Amino acid sequence: MTFRKSVPSAYSSLIHEEHYFIAKDCQKVQEMNLDNGEKIENKLVSFEEFILLSEDERFREVNLKGVLLRMRLHPEEEQIFKTLLFSR
Repeated sequence: MTFRKSVPSAYSSLIHEEHYFIAKDCQKVQEMNLDNGEKIENKLVSFEEFILLSEDERFREVNLKGVLLRMRLHPEEEQIFKTLLFSR
């Protein structure tokens, strides 16, 4: 399943697309094999904690931060996203 958003580039007149992938019912099958310098950590959070990432100054995903803020302002958009996440 994919949540996709087109975002104008801040550096040119080009449009680029960011892709956010939603995985469900995952199981760990092996340890991560990170490249030098990569620091990736899996962290489980509740839906409410996820939405509040828009307030965390360490959360650097600016375009997703905007999506999260919009969901907080428009409950109907939050409900659509919840349905996408939690429906079977």
